[in-house]
Amino acid sequence: VAQRLEQAGADFIVICTNTMHKVAPQIQEQIMIPILHIAQATAQALLTDGIQKVGLLGTKYTMTQDFYKQKLIDS
Repeated sequence: VAQRLEQAGADFIVICTNTMHKVAPQIQEQIMIPILHIAQATAQALLTDGIQKVGLLGTKYTMTQDFYKQKLIDS
């Protein structure tokens, strides 16, 4: 789907669910346009607003894997 969006002229891809960001790196490998990662956008907003502690609500999968938390830490 990401490839079709790219071919249709999309400038970037947005994945609208936390859990699916687990496969964002594999999707990014298949396209040239960027994926706007939800955790990077969240981290930027937190930094801009000076927020240092956050709570994350998500599926069990999102909460037990590091793919989201690590992206926040890296940002």
